[in-house]
Amino acid sequence: MEMETLNRAGINYKDGLRRMSGNEALYRKFLKKFLQDESIVRLKDCLSEGDMEGVYEAVHTLKGTSGTLGMYDLADSCDAMCKKIRNQEADFDVNAIYSRYDAVVKAIGDME
Repeated sequence: MEMETLNRAGINYKDGLRRMSGNEALYRKFLKKFLQDESIVRLKDCLSEGDMEGVYEAVHTLKGTSGTLGMYDLADSCDAMCKKIRNQEADFDVNAIYSRYDAVVKAIGDME
């Protein structure tokens, strides 16, 4: 049941576990540690301040972390935003990142 919940939230549990050499305790530790990551806070702060360099750095960090942990929906949204910022396009969808981030956080928080 738990793996299904994580998968529905956009977390590819099997792939994330594979990235941790099959060490389930380590993978779960890193999933829980993700909840302490400050990248989303930095993203919001930099957006409100108009600091696009900081926005890019925060979303790029979030992309890497989420991708490593198998959170591919979130990583893909972050990647799309990174590309928009690099191309100096202002029509990025930060709300997609927020909603995918919230789904991931809820699923991880619900883990036993």
